[in-house]
Amino acid sequence: MQRAMQRKMWAVAAAVAAVLALGTGCGSLFTSGADSGVTLDSLAQRIDQLEAEVSNLQSQVTAMGVGTASEVSTPTGGAGATLAVVVADVLNVRQDPDVNSQRIGVLMKGAKVTVEQVEGDWTKINFNNTLEGWVSSQYLKASGK
Repeated sequence: MQRAMQRKMWAVAAAVAAVLALGTGCGSLFTSGADSGVTLDSLAQRIDQLEAEVSNLQSQVTAMGVGTASEVSTPTGGAGATLAVVVADVLNVRQDPDVNSQRIGVLMKGAKVTVEQVEGDWTKINFNNTLEGWVSSQYLKASGK
């Protein structure tokens, strides 16, 4: 996840640099008098939007305390706690066992969680006593301690 975000940030930075380099005094680079194509202003606005989205995603990941699989610590649980590992690249954690329920967090591939309860196709998990909620069971794999 971090590498993907770094790649996105570099792509955004390169796009900003290209817009700044080409945009000085050019006005509309991609339009002709009769064509209402893409302008540098619209590209710059889209780049601003993408930078805001990347920043928002970074904040969410940081707030959740989630890192790469190698940075995720083992969950705490009782002696008989059942452990599982996230197998999806990104897994939404929901408030209730329903796809339309509010998303309360995300977990990255390789995160180890404690299984609290299973209800149909949903599993209630606890991640490091910092995040508790429901995930789709298909994105978990049973794990030994």
